[in-house]
Amino acid sequence: MWGRLAFLVLAATAFIAPLHAKTSREQDGPPLAELIHSDLPLYDFSFEATWPRHFTDEDGSFGCTSRVAFGNWTFTDFDGETEAWQIANYGVFHCAAIFRQAPTRIDLDRSDYKYGLTVMLGTAVEDGKQVELWAFQKGMVPGSDYVLLARAPGGEIVKSFTVLQRTCNKFQLRRLEPRQTMDVWKTNYCAISSRAELLSLAKQMLARPPLGRLEWIEPLPADKSN
Repeated sequence: MWGRLAFLVLAATAFIAPLHAKTSREQDGPPLAELIHSDLPLYDFSFEATWPRHFTDEDGSFGCTSRVAFGNWTFTDFDGETEAWQIANYGVFHCAAIFRQAPTRIDLDRSDYKYGLTVMLGTAVEDGKQVELWAFQKGMVPGSDYVLLARAPGGEIVKSFTVLQRTCNKFQLRRLEPRQTMDVWKTNYCAISSRAELLSLAKQMLARPPLGRLEWIEPLPADKSN
């Protein structure tokens, strides 16, 4: 998910396709967005495809640069519902993205936030075309959560992603045992312990219908961008 993948077209064709001829991008049941978590961040600045990251020019200027555009974004899900997302830069000395999500744009300023990084995990091939696989690595202590993304290669600054589903392989699932109970409270999440596991999971999710689209809308006001 960093071209455009027409998830709405795919969703529409799912209703008219013969039941005996499912494609690799169809599935039973609604799309899934489970929590993906690592107990420590999987990516740091030793991995070259992480942003924002520090730069210094020959003229002595310095700061943080990013391939993923800072600003306000809109997430549109498979049902056409929207949500406001924001990616901001922490500062010029210590580079990090600040991630926020809220129901509407006006709610972003008072929403919770997490520091993290945007990461290009690697590439895959879908329908004979190369696709970049990305993730938002959100949070640092205790560990990080991940949003899985894809995009067609191209462009220096990334302003759109396809947001992939998130669901767990059985060996990565963490939850209370059946004999234990938390009433109606959910305890399960997907525990990822390596970069290779996360890339493998992203490739699996690429074969499923996406959760939706994430599109850059506008830059942040001058007093909120560093």
